[in-house]
Amino acid sequence: MSDIANIMKLDVVNLKERQKLTLKKHCLKVLKLVSNCIENDRFDELESMLFSSPAGDGYGCDNMCIQFGWDDLDYDISEIVDKLKELQSD
Repeated sequence: MSDIANIMKLDVVNLKERQKLTLKKHCLKVLKLVSNCIENDRFDELESMLFSSPAGDGYGCDNMCIQFGWDDLDYDISEIVDKLKELQSD
């Protein structure tokens, strides 16, 4: 089936469900990679998956977070959870 046919079959409900399933799959892939790095002592590779997340108040500490992003933006686990909740069907 062509891409256009797949896109044209989408409505708001199944688009949200497909986005949620795709995001869950992506998140699980990242977590499996993190787990695999830990199990196999690949700590340098694991470090490359981290990013610094500022405390946001100008006074607190920066936190190192696992990068769940799929584009040029940084996404930490809390942002992924928020997005999954947003996409969850009522």
